[in-house]
Amino acid sequence: MKNDHQQIGELLLAAYESGALWGASNAAWPLPAGVERGDEAHLAFLTLVYAISGGREPAQLWAAARATFAADPELFAPHFIAYAKGRELAGRLTAHKMARKTVSDSTTWQRTGQALVMRAGGSVRQLLENFGFHGAALLDMLQANKATFPVL
Repeated sequence: MKNDHQQIGELLLAAYESGALWGASNAAWPLPAGVERGDEAHLAFLTLVYAISGGREPAQLWAAARATFAADPELFAPHFIAYAKGRELAGRLTAHKMARKTVSDSTTWQRTGQALVMRAGGSVRQLLENFGFHGAALLDMLQANKATFPVL
């Protein structure tokens, strides 16, 4: 039989490894099924969902984003987004209540996908590499290009 200290240690380690050490994890932490942390799909998922996250309740938004990804992963592919019809995106983004402001969110979603394709071949990682993973340089570019990056 395990002693209390050993059991507490194991519980703390499990909480730390899951990202939920303080009792609740960041709503964006759990990944959609089949996505590996840090891969291109994960980076696109984070980038696109954060782009429409303003004013939203995080737990609901990220749960809806994971449901949308599971049902329609194509919506998270920058090359698809860049060339999709806006009306088609709007309907698909609202299917699982990920987009709340239908026109605004779908426009932001599409412009973000287009910007990733135009500036980095559709790769979030490439965009980061283009700026040497230097946050200030990337922020300067984003602020100077609001037509292609409508939100920060």
